[in-house]
Amino acid sequence: MKINRKEIIAVFKRANEPISIVSVAKAFKVEKKEIKIAIAPLLQDKTIIKYGKLYGLKGFNMPKQIDEEPRPVKKVSKVLKGRIEAHQDGYAFFIPDDSSREDLFISANKLNSAVHGDRVVAKKVIYKGKPEGHVLEILERGTTQIVGRVEVKRNHYVVIPFHRKFVHPIFISKREERYREDDVVLCSIHRYPDSYNDARGKIVKVLGRLDDKGIENLIVMNKYELSVDFPQEVQLAAEKAAADLPSGKDSTRKDFRKLFTVTIDGESAKDFDDAISLEKSPKGYTLYVHIADVSHYVQPDSSLDREAYRRGTSVYFPEFAIPMLPMVLSNGSCSLNPNADRYTMTIKISYNNKGERQSAEIYQSVIKSDYRLTYKYVNSVLAGDEVCEAELQTLIGNANELLTALKSRREKQGTIEFDLPEADFVFDVDGNIVEILPEERGVSERIIENFMIEANEVAAERIEKGLKYGIFRNHDKPDFSKLISWSKFAATFGVMAGKIPENIEPKSVQKLFQSINGGRAAYLLQSMLVRSMQRAEYSAENIGHFGLASECYTHFTSPIRRYPDLLVHRLLKYICFSEKLTVTEEKLDLMAKHCSTMERNADDAEREVHLYKKLAYIRNNSDMEFDAYINRISNNGLFVFLDKLMITGFIDITSLPRGRYYADIDGGMLTNKSGGIRYRLGDRVKVAWVSTDIDRLEAEFDLINE
Repeated sequence: MKINRKEIIAVFKRANEPISIVSVAKAFKVEKKEIKIAIAPLLQDKTIIKYGKLYGLKGFNMPKQIDEEPRPVKKVSKVLKGRIEAHQDGYAFFIPDDSSREDLFISANKLNSAVHGDRVVAKKVIYKGKPEGHVLEILERGTTQIVGRVEVKRNHYVVIPFHRKFVHPIFISKREERYREDDVVLCSIHRYPDSYNDARGKIVKVLGRLDDKGIENLIVMNKYELSVDFPQEVQLAAEKAAADLPSGKDSTRKDFRKLFTVTIDGESAKDFDDAISLEKSPKGYTLYVHIADVSHYVQPDSSLDREAYRRGTSVYFPEFAIPMLPMVLSNGSCSLNPNADRYTMTIKISYNNKGERQSAEIYQSVIKSDYRLTYKYVNSVLAGDEVCEAELQTLIGNANELLTALKSRREKQGTIEFDLPEADFVFDVDGNIVEILPEERGVSERIIENFMIEANEVAAERIEKGLKYGIFRNHDKPDFSKLISWSKFAATFGVMAGKIPENIEPKSVQKLFQSINGGRAAYLLQSMLVRSMQRAEYSAENIGHFGLASECYTHFTSPIRRYPDLLVHRLLKYICFSEKLTVTEEKLDLMAKHCSTMERNADDAEREVHLYKKLAYIRNNSDMEFDAYINRISNNGLFVFLDKLMITGFIDITSLPRGRYYADIDGGMLTNKSGGIRYRLGDRVKVAWVSTDIDRLEAEFDLINE
């Protein structure tokens, strides 16, 4: 039989969806074998190819256009499973489940409709001498809902995602209820984008308007699936558990209620995981680190436990916290509030005068905190600006002495001090941001940090000695190639790293950090050095903590806000006090991976909400000038880092003085050949805000001085 091109195109159009060869055969009332023979001559026709691809001819591979140059691909047989890490420019990377295998670049046309977060099967190929990935199959969708803003079109709505890695607009039928321009919505995805089809979905709920106060909190919470509220069953279980408070003597616990004890936390802290006591003798020091005994209240596989595990960690926004446990526990019965009896786990450590550990003991205990101190207050006492009662003054002074000894010991070990300030948001009574300040760490912060590190090491060593597996906080060695790239970048700022050994030790990285301190662009170089290192993760197997130069490390000190710490408490109770333990090594490893994932989720959410607020502050202070320095050169302009706000912005090349520009990216210089102006990495500049791209969370600036 003969079929002309118009007839087959009409069949494709009528179907308006992917159809099979069988369906085409039925349309022409012939056998499948006959239609294949009849259609074959038409498959070089570009229009047939276009419609065949557009509607998806199932079971029949449409060929490439005849004028399309074939890609010189050499196939590699290995098929891998992993996840997709997308980029806002359309391409992506394939991250294999097997961490020993390299990540693979995937071009946009080889994603096979996969989007950010999807678990996929991919094959590794060699293209132009370089390894690439091609997605073969999507195993599980990683993104099923998107938060975005509405754009109103003539015949439909479009939801523009607030997601730099999911950049596909989602088309919504206008048959739905009415929405307004810049409504912020949560949208479910019904059809994922591919080479020929746009994404389509349905609006689930309206979160508010783009200009609503606090809308950024709702955007981030819905994007990262965070909730302040707890299921009713969990809330009721927490209230019931919270009624159990220490009273009288308990033969199963060591009574430390008469020991002088304090908590030291931030000004706005509401939940107090840890408290300290400290005694000094001619031979050295005895440190008591008391940690809230959350495992007493949260029993394995209870509704409370399942919800805490699902959340994995508390998340902290500038105005409020999203707790791992209901507040009746996190701020109440578990919190080591002053003048209240509390169940705790205590690690007692004896030191000599050099800060070297002599012995360590672990107790189930009861304490009563005498003071709720803040970092600011303790720093004032140490600076001589505050006077307090003698016993408290003695404890603070002894704590500072022990800190000095511990820091000296740890510095010799090679411990790296990641001293990066964070943004401190100052709000007025109406909830508006009036100031953003770098939050510097003082001596009191270092006291608590170092004391907690000591307790964490003791807990980890006890677990490793008492079990074949556990929950460990691992930090692997940095990637050598990333350190080399960093050293080249640092050199453009005048920081000479010297020769970096391939088998690098913590002391070498420690020296790199010390070489940056106080120098030009110190924050930028330190933060980039941190990013060149591996990310710390939880595991059932111990490999050590590179950054702390520790052979064995875990997290024990924050069970109110971190689920891994709660697991560590249960392991210690099994080892030290013969309590029941039902979790296997395999289950612990899965739980450790989940905790690492939730930690990354929380970090991303906190970072993003900070970015929203910084951009809002800049926009609301559009008449301000900001000090900055150039931190990156591109062919399209300059990237600048605003010191005070700790944020990067962009200066478009078209806003610079007219002329022909040449970008020497490796040399870190942008040169105006006709005007003789040079812009170099590290140059100090003043900038003024021009615009904000709220979809991509990026700000553009103008240079206001040469």
